[in-house]
Amino acid sequence: MIAGGCGALCRYFVNERITKGFPTSFPLGTYVVNISGSFAAGLVTGMVLYGWEIMPPVAAAVLLKGFLGGYTTFSTWMVQAVDQLRAKDLAGVFLNLLGSVLTGGLAALAGIWLIRFL
Repeated sequence: MIAGGCGALCRYFVNERITKGFPTSFPLGTYVVNISGSFAAGLVTGMVLYGWEIMPPVAAAVLLKGFLGGYTTFSTWMVQAVDQLRAKDLAGVFLNLLGSVLTGGLAALAGIWLIRFL
């Protein structure tokens, strides 16, 4: 619970920093949060899969499910996609949904591969 709260606070600060630094109609803050969270989840997963014993399994679970679960956000991503639909920004919706799924998956794989080859 504490890890999830800390992740949510980090999400808020990263999202605010990105949104203010790069104003755009695209939900760039949420995109950056979700992609960076996917990469971090890939790193932790890779550490577990490839036997890096730098943290106990319970710590990896707290980091993945607690902190990164609180850091990344499915619900905000979906609400922003609906807002784009309501604004008739179909290209933005497509880019947001498909782009986030593809890049998020690739970011997670990159994290796992990075650990594998270190």
